Amino acid sequence: MRRFTKCTDKDFDVNVRNFNKNLNLYKDALGIPAEVLDEVAAIENGWKAVFVKVADRKKCTSADIEAKNNYRKTTGNRLANLFDGYVRHNLALTGEMRFAFDLSDPHAAKHRIPPPADKPVLTVSRNAHLELNAVLSRATSERRHGKPEGVTSYEIWIQEGSEPIDEKKLTCYGRYTNTSEIFRFPFADIGRVVTFVARWVNPRGESGPWSDPVTISIG
Repeated sequence: MRRFTKCTDKDFDVNVRNFNKNLNLYKDALGIPAEVLDEVAAIENGWKAVFVKVADRKKCTSADIEAKNNYRKTTGNRLANLFDGYVRHNLALTGEMRFAFDLSDPHAAKHRIPPPADKPVLTVSRNAHLELNAVLSRATSERRHGKPEGVTSYEIWIQEGSEPIDEKKLTCYGRYTNTSEIFRFPFADIGRVVTFVARWVNPRGESGPWSDPVTISIG
């Protein structure tokens, strides 16, 4: 399952946290056993312990990286099995739950999905020391959270400094499915100024227009 076995470490970090959060949120409706909740919580805590040690690649050791890779390989397969066994095929799933767990509706009509037409509204704020929180919402008067119809993910791109956006200078930071993401930075990045932009992406990998840029300093 790609969300746990074939994704970046940053995506894995977000997916583990969201899986644990949503399991607890819908545990009664989905009938999740207490021992499964405990196991997923333990996996998340263990992942935090190994992931934080490699946040700054200039300071971590090869042993730290190996420990992180081994932990992720073992727990990624286990999380994929737990997801399939207790969530994916659960008959109690509602539309709300499918959205929370980022599961498509198997009964949805099959049709050609066009590229996203609207740009997202991007906000970036300081979440904690050396952490930034990026949130995407729809470009409507209600600023509704969640992805527009036909959109399955979005891309975050960054440019160093506060100059106007030049697409040649943009670097892709990653592709994500959750519309609220926490980005952690190493201590060496304190004072670094970056500009963020984002765009919606459909299942075919086609992207829409850029959001307005957001410039912020890391601290």
